[in-house]
Amino acid sequence: MSAESTARAAFECHTDSAQPAVRSDSLTGSNMSTIPPTTEGRRRPVSVLALKLWEIAEALEQRLDNPAEVLEILVTAVAKGEQPVDAWQRLHAAAARHDKVAELAFAYEQTLSEKRVKLLQPEQQAFVYLRAAEFFSEALGDAEAASNHASRAALAVPGHPEAFALLENLLRQTGDALKLAELYVDASARESDLGRRDLFLHEASELIKTASGNEEKTIEIGQRVLRLDPSREDVRSVVVQRLIARG
Repeated sequence: MSAESTARAAFECHTDSAQPAVRSDSLTGSNMSTIPPTTEGRRRPVSVLALKLWEIAEALEQRLDNPAEVLEILVTAVAKGEQPVDAWQRLHAAAARHDKVAELAFAYEQTLSEKRVKLLQPEQQAFVYLRAAEFFSEALGDAEAASNHASRAALAVPGHPEAFALLENLLRQTGDALKLAELYVDASARESDLGRRDLFLHEASELIKTASGNEEKTIEIGQRVLRLDPSREDVRSVVVQRLIARG
């Protein structure tokens, strides 16, 4: 029996006496044990892709030679309906552990610019963009790049709770008041709960009043707030002042 067949058998059927087989993974350059037997005492079906993802996740604990190739496999897995969060987290950790952060950052930029990512289903796009946002934020401390990826996730799936929370945090870090105000206005427009809707509009209004720079954007966001809630005289005052200043 081949090593991969042994791995599949170990994954699918519980045997107390089963000894783990060992095989080498060319992507990470390490040897690894097969998937451990289940504790349920019964056969469990497993796809070839799921088995491969398990192997990659385990191998990443030991070595990482080619971050781009691993990222390629993970994106392909997402396209096939998987959400390999564990493998993705291990890839990020391995990149930091083995001094491959710069290589993985380059691989992200290359991969996310490809047409095939844009052809993923919206939820799949959001999943991939959020993994990129987490990497740029946590591994590189680049809040601006991370917020750009989180914005793409939010654009792919408007109202995506994870994308909203991450983007809100990142925009506060970067101090981009207008983008944050726009995020709150977008959320308010979708919100059915009146209390939360008013809270989002309040946050947007406060940001508009103190925003500096881009006058056109400030006016645009202020007008959107007023369309959603015409009673906000503080925002109306800001918009009128900016319109007068613009001439």
